[in-house]
Amino acid sequence: MLKTKKTFFYKAINGLFLLFFLGTSQAQHTNAITATLDGESKEISIQQQFVYANNSNDSLSTLYFNDWTHAYTNKNTALAKRFADEFKKSIHLAKDYDRGYTDIISIVSSGYQGLIWERVKGSDIIKIELGRPLASGASTSLFLTYTVKLPPNKFTPYGYNNKNEYYLKDWYLTPAVYNGNGEWNLYSNKNLEDLFTSSTNSTINLTYPGKLYLTSNFYEESNSEFPNGQHAILKATQQKNCDIIITPVKTFTKHITPHLTINTDIEAIRYGEISQGISINRVAKFITENLGEFPHQQLMVSELDYNKDPLYGINQLPSFIRPYDEQFQFEMKFLKTTLTSWLKETMFLDPRKEKWVSDAIINYLMIDYVEAHYPEQKLLGKLSKMWGVKGLHLAKMDFNEQYSFLYMLSARKNWNQALTTPNDSLIKFNQKIANRYKAGLGLAYLSDYIGKGEINNGIKIFYENYQLKEVHPEDFKSILSSSTDKNVDWFFNEYVSTDKRIDFKIKKVFKSKDSIQIVLKNKTGTNVPISLFALKKDSIVSRHWFANITTQKVFTIPRKGADKLVLNYDHKIPEFNQRDNWKTLNGFFSSNKRLKFQFFKDAEAPNFTQVFYVPVASFNIYDGLTPGLRIHNKTLLERPFIYDFSPSYSFGEKSLVGYGKFNYRKYHEKSGLYVSNYSLGGSSFHFQENSRYSKITPAISFGWRPDDLMSNKREFISLRFINVFRSIGGDVGELEEPDYSVLNARYIYSNRGIINHLTWFVDAQQSNDFTKLAFNLEYRKLFENNRQFNVRFFAGKFLRNKTNSNDYFSFALDRPTDYLFDYNYLGRSENSGLYSQQIIIAEGGFKSKLDNPFANDWMTTVNTSFNLWRWIELYGDAGFIKNTGANNRFVYDSGVRLNLVTDYFELYFPLYSSNGWEVAQPNYEEKIRFIVTLSPKTLIGLFTRKWF
Repeated sequence: MLKTKKTFFYKAINGLFLLFFLGTSQAQHTNAITATLDGESKEISIQQQFVYANNSNDSLSTLYFNDWTHAYTNKNTALAKRFADEFKKSIHLAKDYDRGYTDIISIVSSGYQGLIWERVKGSDIIKIELGRPLASGASTSLFLTYTVKLPPNKFTPYGYNNKNEYYLKDWYLTPAVYNGNGEWNLYSNKNLEDLFTSSTNSTINLTYPGKLYLTSNFYEESNSEFPNGQHAILKATQQKNCDIIITPVKTFTKHITPHLTINTDIEAIRYGEISQGISINRVAKFITENLGEFPHQQLMVSELDYNKDPLYGINQLPSFIRPYDEQFQFEMKFLKTTLTSWLKETMFLDPRKEKWVSDAIINYLMIDYVEAHYPEQKLLGKLSKMWGVKGLHLAKMDFNEQYSFLYMLSARKNWNQALTTPNDSLIKFNQKIANRYKAGLGLAYLSDYIGKGEINNGIKIFYENYQLKEVHPEDFKSILSSSTDKNVDWFFNEYVSTDKRIDFKIKKVFKSKDSIQIVLKNKTGTNVPISLFALKKDSIVSRHWFANITTQKVFTIPRKGADKLVLNYDHKIPEFNQRDNWKTLNGFFSSNKRLKFQFFKDAEAPNFTQVFYVPVASFNIYDGLTPGLRIHNKTLLERPFIYDFSPSYSFGEKSLVGYGKFNYRKYHEKSGLYVSNYSLGGSSFHFQENSRYSKITPAISFGWRPDDLMSNKREFISLRFINVFRSIGGDVGELEEPDYSVLNARYIYSNRGIINHLTWFVDAQQSNDFTKLAFNLEYRKLFENNRQFNVRFFAGKFLRNKTNSNDYFSFALDRPTDYLFDYNYLGRSENSGLYSQQIIIAEGGFKSKLDNPFANDWMTTVNTSFNLWRWIELYGDAGFIKNTGANNRFVYDSGVRLNLVTDYFELYFPLYSSNGWEVAQPNYEEKIRFIVTLSPKTLIGLFTRKWF
């Protein structure tokens, strides 16, 4: 009772404080636009009168305006560079007529004086020099005349398409936000949905082509037709920017709910209109009850907005796979889009640096909505009841467990970033998914700790007092802190502001008849509360919260007949490793995890020791098709220790083959030395008919990366000891080098990008019979004229070589012998036929088959290519090779390269080389070379590289 009164007192004082100090209003910017959209040229002619109110304490001689349409103007803008970082080259390859831009005709002051202006900050920010300083509290009028050329929507959803549809967003000039002390928030367009501008009172007079339908987030005061088009008047009070959707078919429906008016084109084909209306009312009621009244006349909720920020996960499966009921899927889709639009229109946070606050509220309310209305909903929906799926731990996971699961996909890979990280410094997976989910999880975690009522009331007070005002995370902290008598500093100082992981374990247990003494260890030092559950026959008998455990602490709880203790049993805390959270109070083995064999792969089940098995098959021409059974412990989340075995049967050789590997990966800091790998692997296959090789390799490697996690720059040092054992049978003959061992050290530098791509390595090998050094460099450049140039340089030198009698360990021009068995040759010993035409670009990197292609002393080569049209390229190779006791020899080749998928599927057609004019020579089809990659993991990397 005392706690309730104290909490109420905090809330009351906080509310009075806010009402008193926030009751005063500042002068408002006003914005009047007259615009004409030309349907033929896709241009908007704009005349804009902007009254800028200086609400700061400083006098201003310079103003800055956002001009985000101009971000599409060339290949060097921040937007184009962002696309390149995400391996998108659409803006880089765009034709000039497809580019969006703003052509500013004039900027004039209220005294009809032309003002000096210039573009800064990547060309989509405009700096305007005022004729005289604008005093604090004063206002000035600017008259701006300009033309906006809309981009097609093939770059982003904004602009126009060939269906005569338009999506206008950030399409006119808006004021940048001034922080005071000479600091402006100047943010370039990076396709992150985070334009930061001040709210304005706006009137827009828009003329647009006829027979089209217009919908906007601004209130539509009137819309009239005239012979050559239509005219709409749009108005807004204290709104930031006008979004307009124009379509040839009416797609939006107005829903007048008891709480607000919603304009939406979100619908579900298999969910009736009446049912949709009921669901929309349900969602509107939920949001209003948890936030408060929507302050504007209407809210636009569009399918376009949803598609930019969808519900990631199982509900993105193809439409013919419907894991969820139509009602649930529609409501979750509508809820997320409505919450996002609602807060964007009313909560004026810095969307680039403070977005975590709105992310936290949106995702927390989505978690709360499912708990309130769909508490039994499973993550896999209807799929969780299917045969072959229902036994998976993934099928038993609740829908809300996806938030922790998807966040952990990032954390387990050491990609997690603090919630306070600016939006443009987050890797794409964190920006789109992981950080948003962590933010929502954090409020759910805090709610579990201090009480759901306290969090819900805190969110509502925060929204009601700060809507339509500039607000900061410190304000959110102040309100949440005043909502409870518990200390919540840990949430903001540890959970929000750092990338530290949460990980506790039950170190020791001392039990008696009536009580249990527990030693809890904080494995990461992240000082946050942890929950402990006491179970009896899998039923909860007690629950406890423990805080301020910096290293380890001892606690005593009543036993109450408990037979098991579990940390974070309800998974409300996004804990890094839950496999050591269980302790049984009966039996010799305290963890007492049961062994569980599972087909394929599954989510991690903390209370089981999981072993996965799955049929596999591989192929080479000696072993033929080799079906096998892969046995491993890899879950959907990365884990430190991995074992992976695949015994297989070779139909070609009628014998057992396969591979096995143990690997331990240790992540360190986010930058600098960030990862260490320790492994022991082995494999055994056939390298020619009736001839087997076996390989055992212990290895260690270390990786470095820069502070900027978005950078693709990486450095690695690896050391491995390869032991190869070869044997032959029948009449194949004898091996000159049957068994050997090679110590291999390598340093690798890589900075892979779609515009600039650079990798190089230095490799050293030492064995009983030779010592050799090699250097390899590859560089690719995509120029502004859309030409791509590729160059590769290789140099290798034997420092010692006792194997001059054969070329098994020699450098090769076109097809290395691969004595370390690193390459995926389909027919590694073939000298003729289709399989001999497979090449792997290594060592000399030549494509033509030349006489005497080996060098047992030294070799230097250069491989180049450039594109003629898209993926059709010309290539040329040249180099010198030197054998012991012979003069060095110059060699070359050239031809046409079909670069269908770089490094994964390529074809080479030789033209002219040291052999002469190859096209005119017999059996030309045998001279064609190809690169092919069959590894699913390698191919998947093509599509995931833009996310991590």
